[in-house]
Amino acid sequence: ELGAKQANELRIITLGDSSVFGFGVAEEEVFSSIAASALSAAWGRPVTPIIGATPGYTSVQALHTLQDVGRTIQPDFVVIATLWSDLFQSETPLERAGGQRHPMATYRLATRLLAPWLSAPTVGWIEGDVGQTGQVRVGLEQYTRTLDDLVRLARDLGARPVVLVLPAPVDLDLEPAPARIQAYRSTLAELADRHGLPILDGPGLFRKNRATNADFFDQVHPSSAGHLKLGQGLAEVLMVEGQTQ
Repeated sequence: ELGAKQANELRIITLGDSSVFGFGVAEEEVFSSIAASALSAAWGRPVTPIIGATPGYTSVQALHTLQDVGRTIQPDFVVIATLWSDLFQSETPLERAGGQRHPMATYRLATRLLAPWLSAPTVGWIEGDVGQTGQVRVGLEQYTRTLDDLVRLARDLGARPVVLVLPAPVDLDLEPAPARIQAYRSTLAELADRHGLPILDGPGLFRKNRATNADFFDQVHPSSAGHLKLGQGLAEVLMVEGQTQ
């Protein structure tokens, strides 16, 4: 259980789907845990990672999560990394009976502990014309509005919003990513520019660090090696942001 926030403690909440939740890797290997450990060592104060992501969750459900738990958690940083589940149909949100918005905390924790033994969910572009066909779950207009709402809510909570653009194996190809993926990633980049937010460019980070397919389990889920790269990159971004904390 999280408990009361310490006087010198900083908290980071990450929002997104199973790629942010960390399917297939141990708790300490998730990128937010890696970043928090690095920052805690650098700053000499507790930095607590809080996984607010849930497999299958879109930006709309991420907003609901932050609305539900934000004032209790009291985050200092809100990492907005919602992407794949806004685009693709096949990750089914985990819900309680009655269609409530997100699982009970105890259920999410149990799933988190079981993650190393669970198969990572697949997405609709495993085969065929990657990212070009099928209906999106959240259209670009709604996606843009929801991202703006996430930024406003994070700031209302006294937190600093940070944008993370998730990488994928398609970024390792010579050809550019499919247009649909580029459009949603561009919306995230525009969000950061519009609100003056720090941004971690995952695709650029992975290319710079010579990532390979070994950094992924499939088309969206990072392996432990991929999470390490993301965690180190996030720590660098937050190191600058945290200087005035």
